Amino acid sequence: MNKKSFLVAVLFLLLTLALFGFAIYCSVKHLTHITLFDYLLAVVFVAAGVGMVYNEYKKKRRRHIEEAAAERKR
Repeated sequence: MNKKSFLVAVLFLLLTLALFGFAIYCSVKHLTHITLFDYLLAVVFVAAGVGMVYNEYKKKRRRHIEEAAAERKR
């Protein structure tokens, strides 16, 4: 797992969840007219964020060149 890209994925997920929450809040309070397309777009972005976090979490840790060279010598 690469910590930097995992952090970016988590931040993206949090921001998209905030967007989805804001869309629901505006819909409930009737602040703006939220269409079905807005909800679908927010859900697609949340799903993409979940996929990014899952993918980054499941990645194997990369080895440094020195570690790989040391294993080859054995």
